[in-house]
Amino acid sequence: MNWVTIHTYTYSHEAYIAQTKLESCGIKTFLQDELTTQIIPVYSYAMGGVKLQVQEQDVEKAIEILNEGL
Repeated sequence: MNWVTIHTYTYSHEAYIAQTKLESCGIKTFLQDELTTQIIPVYSYAMGGVKLQVQEQDVEKAIEILNEGL
């Protein structure tokens, strides 16, 4: 299973909103680096933020859903 980063967020709570929207549409998601940025928020900048990832076959559909707005 290949995960692809489709968006990055500075804070976890921002990523949770997008994650919830995608999962409500049946798209599996993964948030990379979410726990690290919760424990030490300043690391978010050094690590490139919280990465919202979806499976490779869902990339186009996920981006389309996020572009429609939350």
